[in-house]
Amino acid sequence: MGLDLNKRGRDKLRKMAYSVGLDIESNAKRRAPVDTGRLMNSVTAEDRSTHRRIRIVVGSDVDYALYVEKGTKDREGQPFLVPAAKEEIRKL
Repeated sequence: MGLDLNKRGRDKLRKMAYSVGLDIESNAKRRAPVDTGRLMNSVTAEDRSTHRRIRIVVGSDVDYALYVEKGTKDREGQPFLVPAAKEEIRKL
């Protein structure tokens, strides 16, 4: 089930979704714990949309980002990405 949008409507919706992605990115960067700043600076929003699907991905390519977000058996998590996404989506 999808929306039947013309190209103009689809482009507008994609831009709106990307704008929300950028807001989540900014919020996550504010929330990310900082030691060297690498994790904070690695958070990005990317538009990975295709002609069939609008897809905005916000995340980090730092290998330890998931461990910081979720924690490990020895360390409690310091969530920064999920709370940022929830906060920004609530604003819609």
